[in-house]
Amino acid sequence: MTSNTLLSVEEVLQQLSVIRKCGYAVDNEELEYGLVCLGVAIMDSNNKPVGGISVSGPASRMTPENRTAFAEYLIDCGRQISSKLQDSREQQIYDLEISVGDVNKKLQQIAGLNQAIMEDMAATQGNSYFGPNELLDQRNLLLDELSGYMKIDV
Repeated sequence: MTSNTLLSVEEVLQQLSVIRKCGYAVDNEELEYGLVCLGVAIMDSNNKPVGGISVSGPASRMTPENRTAFAEYLIDCGRQISSKLQDSREQQIYDLEISVGDVNKKLQQIAGLNQAIMEDMAATQGNSYFGPNELLDQRNLLLDELSGYMKIDV
């Protein structure tokens, strides 16, 4: 702690208001004399902070001009990272929707094949010689494909 350290709730809330307006936080020798740190939040798709990036340096080199340049750079980097996280999440959701759609389609096909197998078995009265081997093979292929999605043994 230093004499610059924020000590009251009011000071912290006031600083949070400034951070929200300018888009970055400043540790102005609050932890240690001679050390300045700038930081920005990484946001998720709901605009909630999930991380952060920062840059620190000696106060002698963190001039107001350098702070402005670093802050602009950090804000840009934070936005890019946030955007990539959001894009990645959207891609994961898309991939999951595609996978669920594929699984549902295969399950519907299996249900149809099961119905056809039951009807064929009833028509042949369970005689395996005349049974629904082709239908069973088709169903087994679909089950094998499904096992790749669900990591199960068939």
